[in-house]
Amino acid sequence: MHRIMRRKLLFCGRICRIARIVCAAVLLCPAVSCTISGGDGIYTGVGADFEVRGTVLDGTDRTALGGIAITYVDRYFGPSYCVTDAEGRFELKGSFVPSSNISLHATDIGDGQNWKDYAPMDYVVMLVESESVPGMYQADNEVEILLYPEMDTGGM
Repeated sequence: MHRIMRRKLLFCGRICRIARIVCAAVLLCPAVSCTISGGDGIYTGVGADFEVRGTVLDGTDRTALGGIAITYVDRYFGPSYCVTDAEGRFELKGSFVPSSNISLHATDIGDGQNWKDYAPMDYVVMLVESESVPGMYQADNEVEILLYPEMDTGGM
């Protein structure tokens, strides 16, 4: 009985190792070279860097919101994130497949800094390639994201 169980475990272990190797090969291929169509046309090559700076404010009274997570996830390069400081400022840097825009996700991390809970928000940022640094994309201006308090449902 134990010998059969051991053989099954060894077989499952081999299958898992093979699956990990295949997954790693599939994930590394786009980092080496990729061709993607859609959006701005066809892109061939590795990625580019981006930088977005801005402020997160309460949409009702325009006070600065600290403790807000700003996230961008690229399907090839993974997530980039930062958290706003006490004055609501953020600077998000990361790598991405070049595009004319990215979608940021703003989420209140719920640390009690703001005295309220804020509803999450997606925000599209238009990017342009830097004239001084080739391969670097950035927003034309500082981004201003407005978040609104979550509605109290009264326990429903």
